[in-house]
Amino acid sequence: MQANTNAARFIRHQRRSRTRRLRYPVAILCLSISTALSAGALPPSAKVLYRIIPLSAEAHSYADINAKGQVALTEVVAIGVTRARLYDGVRVRDLGTLVGNNGAIYTSARALNDRGQVTGTSFLEPMGAGYYAYRWSESTGMVNLNPPGMYYSEGRAINNLGIVAGDARFSADGPDQGFRWIPGLGMRGLGTLNSRARVTAMNDAGVVVGFSNIPAPLEYNYFVPTRWTLGPAPQPLLLNQFPWSRAADINAAGHIVGNGAFAPSQSSSRSAFFWTSAIGTTDLKVPGDAWALKMNDKDMVVGESEVGPGKVIAFVWTPKGGPRLLGTPGVDDSSARDVNKHGQVVGRFNARAFVWTRAGGLVDLNTRLRDAPDGFELDEALAVSDNGSIVASTTTRALVLLVPGDCRKAPPVIGSIKTQGVARPGALLTFAAVFRDGDVRDAHTASWSWGDGNTSAGSVASARGSGGVSGQHTYSTPGVYKVRLTVSDTGGERSVAQSTVVVGESGIVLAGDGRFLSPRGASRLASHDAGIARFSFHSAGDASHGGGKAAIRFSAPGIEFDSGGYDALAHDPAGVRYEGSGVLNGRHGYRFALSVVRDGATADASRIHVRITHRDAVTGAEVLDYDNAAGDAGAAAGTPGAPLIAGSRVSLGAH
Repeated sequence: MQANTNAARFIRHQRRSRTRRLRYPVAILCLSISTALSAGALPPSAKVLYRIIPLSAEAHSYADINAKGQVALTEVVAIGVTRARLYDGVRVRDLGTLVGNNGAIYTSARALNDRGQVTGTSFLEPMGAGYYAYRWSESTGMVNLNPPGMYYSEGRAINNLGIVAGDARFSADGPDQGFRWIPGLGMRGLGTLNSRARVTAMNDAGVVVGFSNIPAPLEYNYFVPTRWTLGPAPQPLLLNQFPWSRAADINAAGHIVGNGAFAPSQSSSRSAFFWTSAIGTTDLKVPGDAWALKMNDKDMVVGESEVGPGKVIAFVWTPKGGPRLLGTPGVDDSSARDVNKHGQVVGRFNARAFVWTRAGGLVDLNTRLRDAPDGFELDEALAVSDNGSIVASTTTRALVLLVPGDCRKAPPVIGSIKTQGVARPGALLTFAAVFRDGDVRDAHTASWSWGDGNTSAGSVASARGSGGVSGQHTYSTPGVYKVRLTVSDTGGERSVAQSTVVVGESGIVLAGDGRFLSPRGASRLASHDAGIARFSFHSAGDASHGGGKAAIRFSAPGIEFDSGGYDALAHDPAGVRYEGSGVLNGRHGYRFALSVVRDGATADASRIHVRITHRDAVTGAEVLDYDNAAGDAGAAAGTPGAPLIAGSRVSLGAH
């Protein structure tokens, strides 16, 4: 009780001091000159153009952005190796690790507040330890939040008072639960309704939301939306014994959104909900199997709904207007990822990044870009700031920031890298890419890193902000190589683009990149809920002969999996199957199987099955970590996994 009293006192003091404190804005190098949003300004019209600021050549599919337009992201630097980064308005910074750059192999950035403080996780497996939550700031650097003897922790949310919330286990045999860390008071466990709990969000009052399990016949699987105030016990929002329900977000007023069932039932259907302490839970009545993801302080909610196998549609909900679908169910594929205080919604619509407002409707962000080079395409908008800046991903898995209006200075923007030639050992390959630079006075240089230890200067031809780079290289051995192109300008700015080259004796390439709906209960890890999963694979189509090189990636709620090869490979024009080992959330020692099969009627890749396991360290028994076919009727009938979402691309045998 004393700890809760101290926490409440800290929050009251910090809120009073923040109202008196003079804020000095961060010096933003690239800012919106003509259309930046002030606190009372209206969102920019659909005709606004965005300047492109490159953030990372390859990053995880989540990022956070604050009111100033600063961005926290997780960059992929090698198979199973990630680094936390912060775009501070001037440059992209490496936040370091808790044990130095040669120690932690997995450091992520999950959340960012308006003061530029970041939280996430640093994984210390090379030292024999585990996951450590951290808080990073300009003045302190990366600070370990774990108390002595802590088993593990992961930072998931940080508010504007610098309070961190996340997931933890305080001892090896203790329960998985949430935590709240307060400056000067340290970390405290939040407790559970039964034996497990997870955190999803927190507001500036320090109220945390997530989900916790309850006693039930299938105790492990029954989770309900849960709230943790500064009081002594967690508070369930729905007690209906419906599996995999959760709270997803909370706003400044303490209003909560999530998903769950509204009657005790084993039905597969589910509804998005809105909760307040005054009226309790309201069903948003979104068609289909719906889940809410984000909300703003005006109670505007965004989310997604499954309206058929592999058919997902985005929705916007307001207390006055009710639900509104973004697209035509069963025809369009859309996903809403974020909403700001002005009602700008961002996400993905038919494999293109969009911004939506009530006044302007749905706008393809690819049609609103300044100085975009040929081959540059945005496939999803991930987050939107209150100042109108948008974080988006490209079809090459790069991450960029879109700033409304013009910029005083910005790096060059590189299009996709094109390759000519059949990628066999000893064959000469030609690479080329175009770029654009908003500063037409800059001259440019370029360099290639071929992924096999060799580098070379790029041949550059440019004039008045537009140019191209070319290069040639020969690979001596089969493998999967990451080619990186760096373009630098005379203003001191540079950008990096990346592509994957598969070199094999046959010259045949197996490649895929796409999305599918990960069903409830597929994951046995942090999140048991449904969500959009992403996959990619690249390898040669040569006979495996005991294994081979590949670049395989899979992500789902609570999961980031990478593999650099396979033990077994089978493929024909009807499908492909990989088996091998890889890295799950920074940990080695996991096995996987990934299968994709085609629909014979359409010749398109139609279904995917992903299974991840590990061996128990004590018993040696196989432990299931993820299986998207668990409980799937199609899988029982012999059809693996889940249907791919529109826009997914698979090539089984191209040269």
